[in-house]
Amino acid sequence: MKRRSILFGLLVFLAVCAKAHAFPVSEGSRGEEVYSAQVLLIAGGFLGDGADGDFGGKTKEATMKAQSHFGFEENGVVGNALYNMLLEYATNKGKGTVNSGGEVKIGSRGKGVEEVQEKLKAFGYYEGLIDGVAGVRTAVAIAKFQRKCGIWSSGIADKETREALESRPAKKTGKTITMRATAYSSEDPGLGKHTATGARVRKGIVAVDPRVIPLGTKLYIEGYGEAVAADVGGGVKGYVIDIAFDTRKEALAFGRRNVLVTILE
Repeated sequence: MKRRSILFGLLVFLAVCAKAHAFPVSEGSRGEEVYSAQVLLIAGGFLGDGADGDFGGKTKEATMKAQSHFGFEENGVVGNALYNMLLEYATNKGKGTVNSGGEVKIGSRGKGVEEVQEKLKAFGYYEGLIDGVAGVRTAVAIAKFQRKCGIWSSGIADKETREALESRPAKKTGKTITMRATAYSSEDPGLGKHTATGARVRKGIVAVDPRVIPLGTKLYIEGYGEAVAADVGGGVKGYVIDIAFDTRKEALAFGRRNVLVTILE
């Protein structure tokens, strides 16, 4: 019975993967699936070119290298079986905890991954959860940002990429709102360490009423700095904003006050 359950789970997993990605892809293919295959090939050390979503000759050569490595037929086609093998290989190869400022790659976990995901989401490259886990979606978003900035689009957020993410200026929409601000931290009684969207509670995260400010919106708050709307709260209604800090002491020091909140692009 246990063996049958495991087999059933594996079949479901493969079916979900097949549905989520339009594989196979081969020379001449373009789009998100090609981006996904390319960042995995780069992470595995098979492709030296950058990811661009265009399956050309170099991607085909890299695919054949991967097929040879894993014992597949060397036909240059990325199907579901090869994709899943590349994903497992890249995840195991890149596995590790990344702290603030560290290199983020497929398999990475931790605060550093959250920071990259938040920045990518604010700039419109990433639409997934801010969960501190770097998967293919995070890598593809990194690669697209890198291409835009003229950096080798490896899908790996190295020092140069992190600096570009930090230095890229956010554009003001011109809309500034006066809001009543309160403050909180993960050290407050009854609160967890993560927000409603899965982000870690820390400085730079704020709770909003989504009817006033949509979740994911990048903000500049007077006396606080840049922030991302990534949380909600029972008492956060209308023009109220709850601002996160790293410690309860900092939150208590901030207290309650009116602040100017500027919406950024």
